[in-house]
Amino acid sequence: MCHLRKNISNSQNKEFLKDIDLLIEKGVLSTIVEILESKHLDHPLLMQEASWCLSNMVGSTDEHVSKIAKSNAINVMMKLFISSNIYSIIDNVLFFSETFMIVF
Repeated sequence: MCHLRKNISNSQNKEFLKDIDLLIEKGVLSTIVEILESKHLDHPLLMQEASWCLSNMVGSTDEHVSKIAKSNAINVMMKLFISSNIYSIIDNVLFFSETFMIVF
């Protein structure tokens, strides 16, 4: 998950928009949402990386944001905000929410 997150970070990779397109096309967005829905709170690093991936994805294009909005990602991230006591996950949820509000 860490490699995936780094790969879709625009500061790390100039081709990150194409990478995000591919991840959405191949169903990885759905997989990330499923990981977060399952609340692997016993695996905080996995939850942190998955929420960080969504935060990177929502900061890309309007088309990507629209697809994220159509997934269950927003609802899942808000539930994480309420249920998590892990600072790094809460921080990712807040960044996701702020970026989503600016872009959308």
